Amino acid sequence: FHHFNKRTHYVSFSTQVSLIRESAIQFHFSMSHPQVRFLEQQNKMLETKWSLLQDQTTTRSNIDSMFEAYIANLRRQLDGLGNEKMKLEGELKNMQNMVEDFKNK
Repeated sequence: FHHFNKRTHYVSFSTQVSLIRESAIQFHFSMSHPQVRFLEQQNKMLETKWSLLQDQTTTRSNIDSMFEAYIANLRRQLDGLGNEKMKLEGELKNMQNMVEDFKNK
C-alpha cells in the first residue's frame, strides 16, 4: 500500500511535470509567434533581394558580353585603321620622294 502511494505520488508528479512542459512550450510558441512571423517576413525579403541580385548578375553578365563584343569590334577597327595609316604613310613617302626627284631634275 505504501508503494502504491509512492507510485501515485510519482505519477502525479510526472503528470505535473508534463503539464508544466506543455505550458512552457505553449508559452514559448505564443511568445515566439511574432518573432516567427518577423523572421518569415525577413526571409521573404531576403529571397526577393536574392532573386533581384541574380537577375542583376545575369543582366550584368549580358551587358559585360555586349561591351566585350563592342570593344573587340573597336579593336578590329583600330587595327584596320592602323594598317590603313601605314599604307597611306608609305604612299605619302613615295609621293614625297617623287616630288623631290622632280625638283632635282
